[in-house]
Amino acid sequence: VLFRSSYVHNANLLGASLLARTGSIIDDGDLIEQALLSANYSISCQRDDGSWPYGEEANTSWIDSFHTGYNILALKVINEVCGEQTIKRAIDRAYSYYLTHFFLEDGTVKYYSNNPKPFDAHAFAHAILCLTEMANHPRTPPDLVDKVVHSMIDNFWSGNGYFFWQQRRGSNFHLPYLRWVQAWALLALASYIAKK
Repeated sequence: VLFRSSYVHNANLLGASLLARTGSIIDDGDLIEQALLSANYSISCQRDDGSWPYGEEANTSWIDSFHTGYNILALKVINEVCGEQTIKRAIDRAYSYYLTHFFLEDGTVKYYSNNPKPFDAHAFAHAILCLTEMANHPRTPPDLVDKVVHSMIDNFWSGNGYFFWQQRRGSNFHLPYLRWVQAWALLALASYIAKK
C-alpha cells in the first residue's frame, strides 16, 4: 500500500510543541531546534489573514475553529520555550483571525470560518480551553469564555452526566464520545475553573 504525503498543520505544530517542551525539560537544544524548524514551516504557510487551512492538499483546505485553536496553543508552548518574535507574530495574527471568525455574539462557537454548522461540543470545549489559555492576551474579550461555557452547557449537556456530540438540522446527536467530546469538555471546564 502506498501512502501519500499530506501536510497537516495542527499535527506538525502539536509535534513541534512536544519537541520544544521535551527539549526544555531535558535541556536538549537539538530537540528545540527541530521544534523551531517545524514551527517555521507552518508559519511560512500561514495566510495573510492569520489563518491556516487544515492541510495543504486541495481536499484539506477548510478552516475550522478547533484546529486553528490547536495551532495557536501549540505555538504558545513553542514560544514559551523559544521566545522567537516570528512565533509571537504568528500567534497574534492567528488569534486575531480566531476571535473574529469563530464566535457569535452569544458565545456560540462556529465550526468553520465560513459556516457555523454543525454545532459541535468539541469545538466549544476547545474554544473554552483556548480562551482560558489566552486569557492574558490583550485581544481576549473579558466575557467571551463565560459566554462559551454557558452556551456549551445550555446546548450540549445531556442532564445524564455527559455532553452531546453535535447539533445538526435541529437534532442532537446523543453519542457520548469519550475522546472527542467528554475528555475535551472535562479538560476545558477544569482549566476554566482553575483559572477563575
